[in-house]
Amino acid sequence: MSQRSIVVSCFAGWHGFDLAQGLDQHGLLQYVVTLASPRQIESRYGIPRERIRRMPLAPVLHRLELWLTKFAGTRVKDLYFNIFCSLYDAFTEIWLTPQTRMLVAWHPFASRALLAAQRRGIVTVLTLSRTPCSGTP
Repeated sequence: MSQRSIVVSCFAGWHGFDLAQGLDQHGLLQYVVTLASPRQIESRYGIPRERIRRMPLAPVLHRLELWLTKFAGTRVKDLYFNIFCSLYDAFTEIWLTPQTRMLVAWHPFASRALLAAQRRGIVTVLTLSRTPCSGTP
């Protein structure tokens, strides 16, 4: 495994950040792709900001999710959730570079990124958690 060649994708799962921290300490972390605040990840886990890739408009999308949880019907929430997860999956795929040798997806919504990685010969790991997205059942 070459240096700085592993991409970890996790919405906001702290176990994913623990993994990213360990990989960074050993010089293997290329990027951590997330929705969480880079400032919080950097201060809590010591992962440098240049290794953190936060999805654009993540705070706005999270507020929209909270608003939909309160006021929207189930169909609208499900539609938003599917669109949001597809956007996040596409954002993860963007950060797979020719240098990437492994993708660790810490959520079950990475089919596009996992398939793209497999087509490129990148080793893939899918780790499931109990709650797929923060605040969404």
